Amino acid sequence: MVTLDEVKKALNVDEPDYIEIANKFGEQALPHLKEIAKSDDILLASKAVYLSGEISNNNNNNLSVDIMKDASKNDKPEIRIAAIAA
Repeated sequence: MVTLDEVKKALNVDEPDYIEIANKFGEQALPHLKEIAKSDDILLASKAVYLSGEISNNNNNNLSVDIMKDASKNDKPEIRIAAIAA
């Protein structure tokens, strides 16, 4: 079971390897990514949104799609851009 702290640690680097993280944590990270995507930390939130897209690309998961839909409606442009890029 992956923890919130593990996901944050993996994302909290200058240039995360999103594919590697997606393969390592998979769908288990999605509930944590949803939480992180709603945080006030714009950089970490945008990374969470982008990672959810990578997980969706690998697994076609509905929670990933929900995270990206929510992000596309966010009032912060950085979060919306991450959703588009994902």
